Amino acid sequence: MKKALTLSTICALLLMASVAAFNVEVGFSLFMSTDIDHIIARIVIACALAATLIATRPRSQNARLVLAGFALLIIAFSITQTINYQLGLLDSVAYFLAGLLVSMEAFEAEFEASAGSTLTKTHRV
Repeated sequence: MKKALTLSTICALLLMASVAAFNVEVGFSLFMSTDIDHIIARIVIACALAATLIATRPRSQNARLVLAGFALLIIAFSITQTINYQLGLLDSVAYFLAGLLVSMEAFEAEFEASAGSTLTKTHRV
């Protein structure tokens, strides 16, 4: 489910970037910013989400720290730009969702079990 949500967020960000870049007049373009810095931000965030899909688990501690820092940066950017009225409604929702998805990847659970062991009934998933 998380992969489907990540993939659909990537598609939405790239669609929003292409609509803003080519100045296409569609209904949802009224609810997003068309500035060049927001187009670049959408592409960078989409690339970061694509990197989380490509990278295999378990990730190293340093990679998870970089992902957590990038997630905080995305969420802080989204909140400050929304407060300053520089960000449209769709941008705000898409950026915040992307920040949450990256943060979920950064804080992945470290679950290791040996090959022959079984979990007790209280710890089964």
